[in-house]
Amino acid sequence: MESNLSELGALALERRYIRWYGRKDIGTGILLNRTDGGDGANGFSPQALEKMKQPKSEEHKIKISISNSNPKTGKALAACLANLEKATQSNIGRKHSKETIEKRKSSLKKYLDSLSEKEKKRPWFYKKVVIDGKVIESVQKAASIYKVSRQTVHNRIKSNKFDWKYYE
Repeated sequence: MESNLSELGALALERRYIRWYGRKDIGTGILLNRTDGGDGANGFSPQALEKMKQPKSEEHKIKISISNSNPKTGKALAACLANLEKATQSNIGRKHSKETIEKRKSSLKKYLDSLSEKEKKRPWFYKKVVIDGKVIESVQKAASIYKVSRQTVHNRIKSNKFDWKYYE
């Protein structure tokens, strides 16, 4: 950690740490920050926070509703969620055919037979990883080299925002 930083230096350091450890909300890491950092809390006013919590006018509510609309279909987000809920409810209790169940079982069995005993417990954990063109023998090794958690390595591979991927 640093000491005797100017405000500008502290904000820059904050941005660097957030980039390094990654944000959970966008799937790049472990931090719960909602921004890339460096915004600072200067000028924060509890009164402004209270004002944000106050009820909105009907006009404002309509504007929010429009901004939450799905541009492809023109349907409001609430309508899309309602349709999703209906579809989910209609599939509850639905049974797959015996043929489908057998296909899924055989596919899973083939996949599990191809794994070692260690891999069967945590398949992604033992995969080789390619980071910046360098092949690393496992997620565990990559985590120790880059001083991040195994889950962070996995998240960075899935996010496609880094030059990290599983070795094929």
